[in-house]
Amino acid sequence: MNLEILIVGSPYITIFNNLLIFTSNSREFDMAHQKNMPTDKLIEEVLRKSQSKYAALFHQSNDAIIMHDLDGNIIDINLKAIELFGYEKSEFLSIKVPLLHPTNAIGKAKWAFETIVQKGHVRFEINFSKKNGEQFYADVSSSIIEIEEGKIIQGIIKDVTDQKYTEEALRKSEERYQVVSQLTSDYSYAYRVELDGELKSEWVTGALKDLTGFSQEEIYSRGGWESLIFPEDMPIPITQLKSLHSNQPKTVEYRVIDKEGNIRWMRDFAKPMWDEKENRLTMIFGAVKEITEQKQAMEDLRSSQERFLTVLNSIDATVYVADMETYEILFMNKFMIDSYGQNLTGKICWDVFRGESQQCGHCTNDKLITENGEPKGVCVWQGNNPITGKWYVNYDRAITWTDGRMVRIQIATDITDLKEMEEKLQQAQKLEAVGTLAGGIAHNFNNLLMGIQGHASLMLADMDSTHTYFENVNAINKYVSSAVDLTKQLLGFVRGGKYEVKPIDLNRLVKESANMFGRTRKEIKIHTEVKNSNIVVEVDRSQIEQVLMNLFVNAWQAMPNGGDLYLEISSVNVDEVSKGVHKLFPGRYGKISVTDTGTGMDEATLGKIFDPFFTTKEKSRGTGLGLASVYGIINNHMGEITVKSQVGKGTTFNVYLPISKKDVLQGEISTDKSIKGSETILIVDDEEMIIEVGEAMLKKLGYNVITSGSGQEAIEMLTERGEAIDLVILDMIMPGMDGGKTFDRIREIQPEIPVIISSGYAINGQATDILKRGCNGFIQKPYDLSALSKKIRNIVGEV
Repeated sequence: MNLEILIVGSPYITIFNNLLIFTSNSREFDMAHQKNMPTDKLIEEVLRKSQSKYAALFHQSNDAIIMHDLDGNIIDINLKAIELFGYEKSEFLSIKVPLLHPTNAIGKAKWAFETIVQKGHVRFEINFSKKNGEQFYADVSSSIIEIEEGKIIQGIIKDVTDQKYTEEALRKSEERYQVVSQLTSDYSYAYRVELDGELKSEWVTGALKDLTGFSQEEIYSRGGWESLIFPEDMPIPITQLKSLHSNQPKTVEYRVIDKEGNIRWMRDFAKPMWDEKENRLTMIFGAVKEITEQKQAMEDLRSSQERFLTVLNSIDATVYVADMETYEILFMNKFMIDSYGQNLTGKICWDVFRGESQQCGHCTNDKLITENGEPKGVCVWQGNNPITGKWYVNYDRAITWTDGRMVRIQIATDITDLKEMEEKLQQAQKLEAVGTLAGGIAHNFNNLLMGIQGHASLMLADMDSTHTYFENVNAINKYVSSAVDLTKQLLGFVRGGKYEVKPIDLNRLVKESANMFGRTRKEIKIHTEVKNSNIVVEVDRSQIEQVLMNLFVNAWQAMPNGGDLYLEISSVNVDEVSKGVHKLFPGRYGKISVTDTGTGMDEATLGKIFDPFFTTKEKSRGTGLGLASVYGIINNHMGEITVKSQVGKGTTFNVYLPISKKDVLQGEISTDKSIKGSETILIVDDEEMIIEVGEAMLKKLGYNVITSGSGQEAIEMLTERGEAIDLVILDMIMPGMDGGKTFDRIREIQPEIPVIISSGYAINGQATDILKRGCNGFIQKPYDLSALSKKIRNIVGEV
């Protein structure tokens, strides 16, 4: 570095060719390589260097420089001017400055010249024309310079065309933004962002006052836009501003407080203008729209949806909503979630509800909407769900969901119990049809059997086993007994087909029946377990014995190679069996379980085993009436029978009978021998055959006999000589005055006389009704000497 120093009074300038170094704590300095130069030569050298430096600065300037005299003649130009205008230097020197301007800029150029002459300096913007006719916009700084030849003007011309276009584009953009904002929002705004981050408002549309009640000036006087924001929402616009400073547009919603103190919701969309050179936010443009009504509508909709979902969650039915295009489950109510044990929202309906690998074949989507995609109405259908195993009645409908898409809502009611009741009703109707048939023939059939068995028993009474016809007559008796068993099975279907209902010891009845069966079935090992003592049920003993024998025989036939038969007697509460047993009233029940280790049954067989005449056995081994009659008998006793079975693992039948609080009757005569008597008995029947054989049997037993062919005649006889009659055997079904009416008249005239009801079949439980009204006993036709004598002695003995 050269340092040139002129020492006053010296003819030389001393030049030092080294660095002059100062320190903060010392004034010492070091100079080296100095040389002296004469003063006149030095001045010439200085002038030469100065002109050289000026010429370099003049031509290396980034701006065009034109020098001209006060008449506009161009004196000199720099290289940038040649580049900018396109003229050669010689061309410049031959034209005047006004020719560099387009016609529309001459006026402004004249004004600028006048200003320079007056003030010596002026700065202005003006259009220029290039040699090729292209125009550009420039920022011009002109000054008057005095030289030896006089005054000249130096103009520094900076091309600002791009900047001007940018500013114009920005201005037009702002104008368009304001127009669009006014059309699409309630008010719009623009802020300039200073280097320190301070926001300066450029403009705000007038709608601001209409919306808030405050003018822009009032807002500024209150402390700025922050004064409008609802206090709790202040963090929201701050978050928005942070996004804008990251060159990210941001839409937010917040509340403001207007001049009247009302709270209004606003949606504020803000867009940043980013300066890439400065790498910062320079402008913010925003549009604000009031959304108070929309917010209220959304709140009302949300409340409505909450109420809707509350209603759906309170329904004791399964409710779910699924997208009609994707089949995604969008909602399940609480009842359905509890039913399935989990919330399946987000899953595919046909997968989790039906176990399918694709859309269900019975899907109702196409039935719920029109070709135009509009909802049709409700589609109602029934079906069995393979996942839950339950039956449902389904109500499907297409509705618009909360997000606007079309969905299917299904409300399904569990009708499994109803379906089972329908099945039971169908079963009952089948049984009733058979019962009607059975009842139609039972009366006459049993009367015929009565005649045959009565005479056979009379003949056997006078024969011993050595008599020539003893075996023949005894065979007749056995065949009649078989016919009687068949009739009993038929009557098991008849509603109210139980007759002599008495409290009995269930444990004793099952044990006695099992022992009797076991004596003839040695290949079966019977295991009996009594879990509760003193189980008393009110039943027709003979019918329950028939039930047990049917179940035992079915078990035996299911174990052709022998096996085990498990019997269990217990008492249960209805709640303990409610899942598997239906139609039982609350209370305690005696339960008989009969389990075999036989072949078992499949589902198809289980569904038909109680149907009349259904059998899986050979024709010689079954009629298909056994289990059907069992079903009818148990139902008639207000009980229930259920069955569980699995192929290869055996079968279990469970019988439930209501427990009674009554005591078991003691002292009944139980013997097969005929017991004689001497009382006077009135036998009443419209069938001459019954009168004939009945009279013969009674006389055989030693009784005095009076006969009557009708109820009316019997009443007349009792009125005339009632005190001489010790017992009445009364037929149930008679023309005119039937057994029920006759019994009621007997009780009016002879309240204490014992009466036994006798019938082959009593419709609609008439026999039971008469017994409840005080009748002393019932005897089923046909009967033999032994059964008749025992029944009479039991009744007469009680009296």
